[in-house]
Amino acid sequence: KMTTANNSTTPATAGGSKASLQPIKSTEENHFGVLLLIVGTIKIIFGLLFGIVFLVIFLLVTITGIGPLIEYCQSKRDKKEALNHDVILQAHPEMFLLDVPGDINKASGGMAYRVMVRLTKPTSDDDTNNANNLPPVIFPGGLASNLMTMSRHQDELTKQHGCTVVNFDRLGVGLSDPYPTNFNRQPPSAADVAREMNFVMSHCESVLQTTKKWICVGGSMGANVATAFMTLYPNRIGG
Repeated sequence: KMTTANNSTTPATAGGSKASLQPIKSTEENHFGVLLLIVGTIKIIFGLLFGIVFLVIFLLVTITGIGPLIEYCQSKRDKKEALNHDVILQAHPEMFLLDVPGDINKASGGMAYRVMVRLTKPTSDDDTNNANNLPPVIFPGGLASNLMTMSRHQDELTKQHGCTVVNFDRLGVGLSDPYPTNFNRQPPSAADVAREMNFVMSHCESVLQTTKKWICVGGSMGANVATAFMTLYPNRIGG
């Protein structure tokens, strides 16, 4: 009887242990799943917060003008480095600064100023001989153009066609002096720029030792300058 009692008790005890382990294992799995859910939720929340912060900073930088201001300062710094006269003149011996009297262009307020001039001449003997038979060419700049804008056409005329070509930045444009800040200036007229161009041409004539009539190639506002020039100096232009 004692043996029978023991045998009947043993399976009951073993079965009870297995049954008691199952809820423990299930509880651990539930806790691990909850932990993964919490971690995933935290990641999503941090991702959303980072995106919101980035968007706010982007909007502040853009809308408030800080971004454009930074770009403006950087462009001013780059422009200052790129427009260094000494560096440019050293790299381009065909360019020079010309002093212009203050009575040439009324937009100068009566103050003398400097304009950047680029004078290209043929280099080979054949082209030089050809250039001696051709009139020099001048480019009066357009409203939004400067010396660099027309440089490609200037080089083509000189290298491919053997022409002597003059190109310059008028007062307040490109590499020339800016308008005076202490003068309530009027915008320059086409006649002002035409007189300025005539001064540049006269200086180049002394360099080239020529008195030939010029060919004037002007586009946009440059056409107005060319027309004003022909009115003021009808005997200076050949075409």
